[in-house]
Amino acid sequence: MRWKRFDDARLRIRRGRVAIGKIVEENGPKSKRSRRDLPPPQDVREALWSFKTHQKAECLALGIPWSEDRLIAVHADGTPIRPAWYSDEFQRLRKAAGLRRIPLKGLRNTSVSMMLARGVPPLVVAAWHGHDPAVSLRIYNQTRPEDLRAAGAALFCSPRIDSETAWQTVGRMAGFGHEKKQAVPGENRA
Repeated sequence: MRWKRFDDARLRIRRGRVAIGKIVEENGPKSKRSRRDLPPPQDVREALWSFKTHQKAECLALGIPWSEDRLIAVHADGTPIRPAWYSDEFQRLRKAAGLRRIPLKGLRNTSVSMMLARGVPPLVVAAWHGHDPAVSLRIYNQTRPEDLRAAGAALFCSPRIDSETAWQTVGRMAGFGHEKKQAVPGENRA
């Protein structure tokens, strides 16, 4: 991500950096959906503005010219950070915090699952992560025990429908003829 892709309104995802052996390449995204504009939350926006101010001061101190085309994540001297460094640093911080080992990419799964669990519509979750909605639901979503309890309660414990009405509805759907007969005008109902 480069500074020119960030402003108060959005982070414009347009490129990705990947390591292929010892070479790091910057290319377009994997799919059209991966190319997106994300509105940064207030705390992220403030942190990025603060970080940009800090980087500009570092450039000035080192005599390096500032450019909006500069990568956001760089070493103090302006050299790009290798993609593997993020995983290494994450593992170092995870271990120091006493957390179980998970790959950095696992946080993406957690992010999708948390958004879905908080009621964010799957279409929005997919757009945020640059996915097709089916991918977000199939690959990244994790069903939690409380989700299954809520689903069972919704199906079997609904206070709006009694069991006789439920079975009549099931019977009608299955074609068992539990529906009430309609009165025909002029028919004797005796």
